[in-house]
Amino acid sequence: MNLLELAEEEHRLVRDGIALHGDFYENATGATVAFANLVAQPISDCESFLRFHAKAKKHHTLAVLSAVRRHRAQASFNLRSYLEATVQAAFALEHTSVSNFFDTTKTLPVDEQKVMRRAYIWLAEKYPPSNESIKGIKGRINQNDTHASFVSSQHSFHFDPATRAIHTPFFDIEDVQFVDFQLCLCAQAGLIGLDLLLAARNDFGVFLHARDMDQIWSNLTHQNDALFQRLMREPRWIEAAQDV
Repeated sequence: MNLLELAEEEHRLVRDGIALHGDFYENATGATVAFANLVAQPISDCESFLRFHAKAKKHHTLAVLSAVRRHRAQASFNLRSYLEATVQAAFALEHTSVSNFFDTTKTLPVDEQKVMRRAYIWLAEKYPPSNESIKGIKGRINQNDTHASFVSSQHSFHFDPATRAIHTPFFDIEDVQFVDFQLCLCAQAGLIGLDLLLAARNDFGVFLHARDMDQIWSNLTHQNDALFQRLMREPRWIEAAQDV
């Protein structure tokens, strides 16, 4: 395949995603659309928040697209970036000054690791349930997908002993149920982030959220819970849970 053919195949996978992944696709896309459309109108100076929200919504959408296009590691990297940007966005709702993130006197960014640590400490103190949920998803991502390993190579390497042929496809080897799981995780992460930003908005104001956003979040969350329970009844995930 050349690059144009790869791009066309990616388009086909996204276009056909609803037929292949059904409710999992709808739930994930619903979560990413809701998160992206969270802000109806700023009501005070919130440049820092808007910057981080823009970054978060981009990476969440990329995570969903990567999952349905069978790019497991790319989906996980984007999901981790989304979570980090969402934590920063929530932190920026209380700490609105750009100087918390950028030294305007020296025109240099504040050390990113320092800012991230400060934001996570704030999150753990202010919103413990959100902190635990985000830590859980980041832990799963870091354990399975963010480092090159022999085990992870199984997704893009296959040896056929009958023909002694080696296959190294650009797209991960098709695994519909795993993509369902990753879409479910993307939706869950999107809804956790949406819940966090709604809670922080209620505490600190700063922007008006889109109409019916609380009800949209509730509907998507109930759907996501049901989809997760459906997955967990499959033998594959039961065995994985027993191995932990």
